[in-house]
Amino acid sequence: MKGLSFDGSTQSLASFLKFACRFTHPLLYNFFTGFGMRISYGEITEILQRNSRKLYPAYTHLRTVGIKQSSYIQSDATGTKRKQLATSNITNQHLHIVGNRFLSLFKITMKYNSNVLNELLGKQGRKKLYVSDDGSPNGRKLKVKRKQLCWIHEDRHYLKLSPRLKIHRGKLQTVITQLLEFYHLAKAYRKNPTPDGKKRLRSMFDSITRQKNRL
Repeated sequence: MKGLSFDGSTQSLASFLKFACRFTHPLLYNFFTGFGMRISYGEITEILQRNSRKLYPAYTHLRTVGIKQSSYIQSDATGTKRKQLATSNITNQHLHIVGNRFLSLFKITMKYNSNVLNELLGKQGRKKLYVSDDGSPNGRKLKVKRKQLCWIHEDRHYLKLSPRLKIHRGKLQTVITQLLEFYHLAKAYRKNPTPDGKKRLRSMFDSITRQKNRL
């Protein structure tokens, strides 16, 4: 308790309510003051930030070991705008997700570009097979050895097409159906990989990607 205004149980409760129960700062403030506790918004922020800093060594360890043992890395990001209460200034923030089936790492940054991704992946991550969308941050400046476009993102290009003629709509639907069928078969193969399943997926992939359609 030396140098702290609140005991460990209160600090742990604040982090639990914030990150596990999704309490906002006003809700946290009302929760604690409702019990007669004298606490300010600034003290709540300090508790949350201090607890977050304690988790950084564990995050670094999981990131290093998890990426090193991964056969591939998948990444995505989403952006949002945040309004500062004190100044009313609006800033951009980006939530990055890096990982795979067994590893999930989250990072909030002010920018979203190749330099940020290169830093998040690190030396080990840039050596792995990298799976993501075709956005500009995943372009030539991203220093990864191998890239693979996510199948769902690949399918989106075809879903954006709006052919007017019925014969063209039929051809488009055929390709979309083929892509979705391949996607679901690939997911099933991941759960139960067999030589026959692998052979079938290879044959289907070649059949889909080598066909020529003109809409």
